[in-house]
Amino acid sequence: MGSKTIVISPSGGWYGSEQVLFGHMSNTDKSFKIYVLKSGVFVEKLRSLHHKVSVFNGIVALYLNVFILLLTNYDSVYVNEGGHIRYIKLLAKVFSKKKFVIHVRLVEDTSTIRLQNLPTNVTLVCVSDFIRNLIIVNGINHKQVVTIHDYVIRPASHSFQNKKANSNVVSIGIVGRVSSKKGILRVLSLCESWEESQNLQFEVNFFGGVVEDEDVEEFRKKSILLKKVKCIYHGFVDNQRDIYASVDTIIHFNAFEPFPRIYFESICNLVPIVGFNSGGVGEQARIMGFEDLLVADTKGWENTMMNVLLYIRDHNQELKERMLSSWDVFDNRLNIKKYIDSIEQKF
Repeated sequence: MGSKTIVISPSGGWYGSEQVLFGHMSNTDKSFKIYVLKSGVFVEKLRSLHHKVSVFNGIVALYLNVFILLLTNYDSVYVNEGGHIRYIKLLAKVFSKKKFVIHVRLVEDTSTIRLQNLPTNVTLVCVSDFIRNLIIVNGINHKQVVTIHDYVIRPASHSFQNKKANSNVVSIGIVGRVSSKKGILRVLSLCESWEESQNLQFEVNFFGGVVEDEDVEEFRKKSILLKKVKCIYHGFVDNQRDIYASVDTIIHFNAFEPFPRIYFESICNLVPIVGFNSGGVGEQARIMGFEDLLVADTKGWENTMMNVLLYIRDHNQELKERMLSSWDVFDNRLNIKKYIDSIEQKF
């Protein structure tokens, strides 16, 4: 009988990490005991699969149950996010013969204070080399750290009807929460630069919930005064096609995002995506061959980004053909079978 693994999802939401885990659990041949935080859409989706699923509401109760299972016939633990690192380190010290795998997806989970004294039976799976390098710089043994890029399930066809280009409007989309962490003040800086230097109208479409912090308030107050800029707040949109069919370009404003799913989603929908030449976005652009759409995170980046947006506007069909040609990467390098095999080899 093969080894038995406990899978833990610290979040019960339906964001990027949960979607990646769901795809994994949907396509694996193995059966797992899965613990997920609280009841909700993610729990119900998991319960439609062949695994044993339990809900937890408190950390103590969760890890008491995990402790008991490790005493019996379970051999390994896989945690889908890094927020539970401290608890896994404790378990790993107690069960030195068991295997523990933590998926590190966020920059804040790479700090020395979180990872110090990491037991040797813990493996850190990183979503990008950007994250892996941050961990190794902080003194963690490189043998315990591995990069496994997220998989992509590409569309079966490419008969998409994207927004028809309007010669008088440049339309961009920003996917994710509207907040200071997602770079809302960078959006403001770009909008103000556009107002000063361009004649075309600029349409900014936000797809995600709004976090009413100070930076967002400042953005609202200043952007509404701009005559050439129109901001549209769509809220959370579940259907990807509704997002990508309504814009010319996607922009990711966080220069230190670990490895956003939005990058590959955009390529799959044949919509060019622009970002900074750093972090996970820079890594993704190099994987897909779109370094020319990256912007250096230096003074005057706004002018460079505006030039890129105008280039995309003038070379729309050419870029769609390039994106379609790049889909081979999804089949050969970022496919789900390779992802699942790479993860499960660590259990």
